[in-house]
Amino acid sequence: QQVEALTQENGQLKKQLEELTKKTEGLQSQLNTCQAEGGEKSKEATALQKELDETKAELEQVKKDLANSQVSDQAKAKKVTELTEKVKELENKVQAPTIGKSLTEKLAHLISSEKGDQTNAEENATKEATKETPKAADKVEGKDKSLDQSQEGKGKSLPKTGLTSMGAVIGGLGTLISSIGGFFFYKNKKKG
Repeated sequence: QQVEALTQENGQLKKQLEELTKKTEGLQSQLNTCQAEGGEKSKEATALQKELDETKAELEQVKKDLANSQVSDQAKAKKVTELTEKVKELENKVQAPTIGKSLTEKLAHLISSEKGDQTNAEENATKEATKETPKAADKVEGKDKSLDQSQEGKGKSLPKTGLTSMGAVIGGLGTLISSIGGFFFYKNKKKG
């Protein structure tokens, strides 16, 4: 049972190392792009290249240690943790020269484009909210006509889902906020 637990822990460490390998490959690609652009970005990328090379060498050593049964499991886990921190730090450094535009410019552009999307979403939601639902008289046969007429007006103002125009506006605002958050989350993940 103890051997099984150790094997499982080694498997998790192996997965972490695979993830770190992918991240370092992504960082290498970003640095190559920066170096190809030339100028200030190229200088920064060249300086970071040495750090990335050292990190890659360390990653290869940790992979070898993971296969080595003489290295303790605690030491393996510690090295993987340290390497993870080092890669995160390097990611932050690599992102700095690749940003290019200032964050405020990006945010302003994002907000202006999202406002257009939000307006369209609100218009669509309002149109959906004002669509006419099937009349009660169409659904129910053999009932008193006075009952059908009292039900008839209710179906016109609310859609089948029960959303009102105000609900559509609130939903649109929620979509806008989550879109902005998702955009930055995706942007950060993509660079990593």
